[in-house]
Amino acid sequence: MAQAQESKVESTIKFLSASYSGSVLSLVRIATGFGRAKLSALILGTAGVGMYAQGNQLFLLASAFATLAISTGIINELTNRKTAASPARAQKILSTSFTVHFVTGTLFLIVAFLASKHVSLLVFGSKDETSKCFAVLLAIPFAAFASSHLEAVLFAANRFDLYVRGSIAASILSFVAFIPLVRYYGLNGAFLYFAANASILFVFFLYYAGKLRPYRELFRFGFDLHVLKILMSYSFVMLFSGAVGYASTLLIRREIIARLGLDANGILQVPLAMTSYYTPFLTNPLWARLQPSVSANGDSPESREAFNTILRIIGLFSTAFIVGLLLFGDLLVRLAYSRDFSPSVALMPTQFLGDFFYFIVFATSVYFLAAGRLRAYLAGWLVYYAISISCTLYLLPTLKLRAVPMGYLVSNVVMAAVCLLWLLRAHARPATYATLGLLAACATVIVTHCLILRGTESLAARSAVPLVALAIGALVLKKNGWRKVLLK
Repeated sequence: MAQAQESKVESTIKFLSASYSGSVLSLVRIATGFGRAKLSALILGTAGVGMYAQGNQLFLLASAFATLAISTGIINELTNRKTAASPARAQKILSTSFTVHFVTGTLFLIVAFLASKHVSLLVFGSKDETSKCFAVLLAIPFAAFASSHLEAVLFAANRFDLYVRGSIAASILSFVAFIPLVRYYGLNGAFLYFAANASILFVFFLYYAGKLRPYRELFRFGFDLHVLKILMSYSFVMLFSGAVGYASTLLIRREIIARLGLDANGILQVPLAMTSYYTPFLTNPLWARLQPSVSANGDSPESREAFNTILRIIGLFSTAFIVGLLLFGDLLVRLAYSRDFSPSVALMPTQFLGDFFYFIVFATSVYFLAAGRLRAYLAGWLVYYAISISCTLYLLPTLKLRAVPMGYLVSNVVMAAVCLLWLLRAHARPATYATLGLLAACATVIVTHCLILRGTESLAARSAVPLVALAIGALVLKKNGWRKVLLK
C-alpha cells in the first residue's frame, strides 16, 4: 500500500516536473506571441488581425497534410531496438521520411503557383487574397521539414535540449523579422512572416540535427513502402483528428468573415489566442507522462488510478489559470492588443469555461489513444466537432460572435460528461468519486466567478471568489495533506 502511494507521489511529481520542462521555451513563445499581437493590433487593426488569423488556420491545416503526421512513427521506429542495431534500417526510415516530405512539399508549391486563387476563395470567400494564400503555401515545405522530419530526429536522439535551443533562437529571430515586415509592408508583410518563420525554424533545426547525423543521411532520397506503412500506422489517427479540427475552425471562421466581417474575426482571435498561450502548460505533460504510462500498462486499474490523479491536477491548475485570466482579462487585452479589441472581453467567460471542460476531454482522448482504443478516440473527436460546428452555425444568427465560444462550451460540456460517465462506469472506486467532487468544485468556482464578473466592475468584488476558493483550498490541504487530496 505504501509502495503504491509512493508510486502515485512519484507520478505526480514527474507530471508537475513535466509541466515546467521547457518552461523557458514556453515563456519565450508567450512573450513573442504577445509582441506580435500588440504590433498586429496597433498596425493592422481588428480587420487585419482577423485576416491574419484566417491565414494562420490555413497554415495549420496545410502543415498537417504536408507532414502526414508521421513524426511519431519516425521517432518510435528510430528508437526501437531493431533500428538501433541496424544502421541500414535507420537509413531506410530517414530516406523514406525525406522523400515523403519532399513530395508533399513540392505538391504544395505546385498548388501555390497554380491554384492560389481557388484556395483564396475557399479560405476567405474571395479570390482577391491570392497573394496572401501564395505566401502561406510557400512556407509549407519548410514548416513540414522542420516540424516533422528534423524535429523527429532530435526527439529520437533524446535531445530535447537541442529542440529547445533551436526553438528559442527561432522564436526570437522570427519575432525580430516580424517587426520590419509588418512595419513597412503591413498585412502583406504579416503573411510573408509565415514563410520567414518556417525558414528560420528550418535553418536552426537543420543545424542541430546535423550535430546528430550527417546531412547526407538526413537528405537522401529513397522509398520503402513497408517502412511508409509502418510510419503511417502511427499517423493516421493523429492526421485525421488534427485535420478535422483545423478544417472545422477554418470553416467556422470563414462563416464569421462572411456574415460578420473581418473585424469580428479579429475580435474572436483574442480569447482564442489567450487559450493557446496557456494550454500547452497543461496538455504537454499529458503527452509526457500520461501517454507513456498508459501505453506501458494498458487500460488497467493502475492506469485509471493514474488518470484520476492527473485529472485532479489538471482541474486545479486549469482553474487557477482561468480565474486569473478572467480577473485580469480586460487589462491583458489592453496590454497585448488595444482598446479596439475590448469587445473580446465579453467572450472570455464562455471561452475559458469551455477550456476547463476541454482539458477533461483532451486528457481522456490521450488516455484512449495510449490504450489503443482508436475507434473510440476517432468517434469521440468526430462527435465533438460535429456538435461544435452545428451548435455554432445554429446560434450564429442570434448570438452573433458569441455563438463561437458558446458552441465550443456546449461541445466540451457534452463530451466531458460522456468522458466522466465512462470513468465512473469503468472505475467506480473512491478515487473516481473524489475526482468528480474536485472537478465539480473547480467548475463551481469558475462559474461563480463568471457570474460575479458580469455583475460588477469592482476589483475587490471580482477578487472575492478566487480569494475565498484559495482560502478554502489551503484549509483543506492543511487539514488533510496534499497527498490525500490529490492522490487518494
